[in-house]
Amino acid sequence: MSFLHSIRKRSGLLIGSIGVALLAFILTDFLNSSTTLFREDYENIGFVNGEPITRVDFQTKVQEQVENLKRQYGASNPMMDDYAREQVWTREVQSILINHKVESMGMDVGTEHVWNEIIKMPQIANSFKDSVTGNVDPFKVKQYVTYLKQNANTSREVAMQWIQWLKMEQNIKDQLKQKQIIDIIAQAYTPSKATLQTKALLEKQRRDIQYVFKSYESINDTTVKVTATDVEEYVNEHKEKFEKKARKSIAYAVVDLKPSLTDIQNIEKDLENLKKPQNIRTEDGQIIKQSGFAQVEDIASFVNEYSDVPYKSNFVKESSLDSDLKDAIVKAKKDAVVGPKIVNQTVKMTRLLETRLLPDSVKIAHVLIAHSGVNPNSAYTRPQAKKIADSLLKVLKKSPKQFNAIVEDFSDDKQSDKGILGTFALGQLDNKLESLAFENKTNTIDLLDTRYGYQIVKIVKQKGKSKSYKVASIVRNVNISDDTYKSKFKKLAKITKQNIGEQEYRMLASGQRLENQVYENFEVNEVGLTAIPDTRDIIRWAFEKERQVGDARIFEKENMLISVLLTDQKEEGLATVDEAMPEVAPIIRKKKKQTLLAKSFKKGASLKAIAKANKLEVLSSSAIALTNPMINKAGTDAKFASAVFGVQLKKLVGPIKGDKGIYYVKVTNETKPDTQKVSLSPYKTEYSKTLEPRRIVGQILGQMRDNAKVEDFRYKFY
Repeated sequence: MSFLHSIRKRSGLLIGSIGVALLAFILTDFLNSSTTLFREDYENIGFVNGEPITRVDFQTKVQEQVENLKRQYGASNPMMDDYAREQVWTREVQSILINHKVESMGMDVGTEHVWNEIIKMPQIANSFKDSVTGNVDPFKVKQYVTYLKQNANTSREVAMQWIQWLKMEQNIKDQLKQKQIIDIIAQAYTPSKATLQTKALLEKQRRDIQYVFKSYESINDTTVKVTATDVEEYVNEHKEKFEKKARKSIAYAVVDLKPSLTDIQNIEKDLENLKKPQNIRTEDGQIIKQSGFAQVEDIASFVNEYSDVPYKSNFVKESSLDSDLKDAIVKAKKDAVVGPKIVNQTVKMTRLLETRLLPDSVKIAHVLIAHSGVNPNSAYTRPQAKKIADSLLKVLKKSPKQFNAIVEDFSDDKQSDKGILGTFALGQLDNKLESLAFENKTNTIDLLDTRYGYQIVKIVKQKGKSKSYKVASIVRNVNISDDTYKSKFKKLAKITKQNIGEQEYRMLASGQRLENQVYENFEVNEVGLTAIPDTRDIIRWAFEKERQVGDARIFEKENMLISVLLTDQKEEGLATVDEAMPEVAPIIRKKKKQTLLAKSFKKGASLKAIAKANKLEVLSSSAIALTNPMINKAGTDAKFASAVFGVQLKKLVGPIKGDKGIYYVKVTNETKPDTQKVSLSPYKTEYSKTLEPRRIVGQILGQMRDNAKVEDFRYKFY
């Protein structure tokens, strides 16, 4: 009954919509399919320059990566799965591009190179050691490989080992190919002596300057108008920076699927009714009287009938009782019922069956007689094992001192010392074994039929005694009721209307007192809504072929309902003016300010004259370096500092357009090291230790990706 009780009875509400949605899905797939559902784009997760990345291979590698991440960080979650998929995708694309480049350069990796890498692997070296030298024995490795190759058809286990070996060889070959191309790129960018001298010069060279400065901040942003035409022209001039993939935008509202106070009260009322006798109508219409929880004799059947948690007959110590019920149980008399009460997202009602003084801990030993029902390798059938166990028990009842000898001669547990299983507290053993160990006296020997086989158990030692309680509990999980679910669904349905705008949707949501948000300009492979985990299905829905602005739908998650309205969709191409405006407007505004300031800057024969004409002051900065371009009153201005190092000594130059404003400048002094005498070793070491070579390799690989034809179909599967 408890199982049936826990099933949501929503069929009337949902079966129609589910059926229609499923039929629509099947028909859409059938009508859009040029051949069958198993056409090529369902076999491949993507293509790189025409080379496929198969779905099966990709998923296998993703699963391996998830397992690696779980070992590092613990249990898996949807975010971890998404991260693993992104890692594997990036790696697969890079691998294919590098392999293509290696092949186009006529390079290859020979079998010998692969073999040399294999025998260097620690797991290979440890598994195939020479017994004399302790080093890897290549002959043993080759024998193993030959065995796998010749016997791959003899068993599934050997076949899987052979497949794994071939995959390992291919992975090593791919890694060696990648290393070849990466080494070539890195070597090509090894710094020359001239490069290191230039680096030393840039770091040690210093200049002192005097200058007159007008800040861009002197012109209020509101006085410089940036038009849509300005932005559009800029975007068209810098197309590579503003190429966008297809994007979608949604508005959404969420309601939780938490049980209401009424749901909890109804469960409490239901349990209260179970306390007292009830009249139950049978299927044939007869009325029978059923005992209440406080009086029923077959307590196990009663609990299993009405509880979401099966009956457990063991004793527990006071410390193991539920904290919310403990005080009442400890003070209660036999057969008293405590509760119902809310305990950890459940409603619980407990009957005290018995109170006893039981040991605090028990040391036990056993003789294990396994059988083929629990261990396929056992020589005994179940009846044979039972017969042997019964015979041994008779012997031990008459002569308990023979226990150790019988363990030695007959027990299938060869790991434990003299059959000792250990010392245990209440709650650490399964029901039957715990009852035997704690509810009997020291040296008791008895037989149990367990999941390990037949166990002849001996109580070796018992320590301490304290009050223990045998209780029976009816536990109901607090689930949302059908009425509460329908109420919340109806609330969302009122705002989930087709073909309405974002503003109207959000007004309707606010009217229903629903928190609502927008999620704008997301791409097809994004993980999901930022604020809500595991919402890839919403992203996939938004990118379905037939989807139109104004489409709306309710999604159900484990603990919430989400109403979604598609508010906008943009095709792949250049960013729109509105999208580019936040990034481009400051750039254009700065350029316009540069023009205005340059035009308004009155000239003069000297810095003093220029300062006077423009009602400014002559400023100075000392020891300016390209590696630290701090300018007095302006702040960090790398663009101006770079220009300063191109100005002749003592010459007045301007106007110079810097990052922070317009300058007229004169270099008054410079410190210039003799690079022929400067030791270049620190710079060479610094270069090799930094990520500069990797950065360059990364840039080149990025360019290779940008120039490749990469087709990404992950959104169809995840």
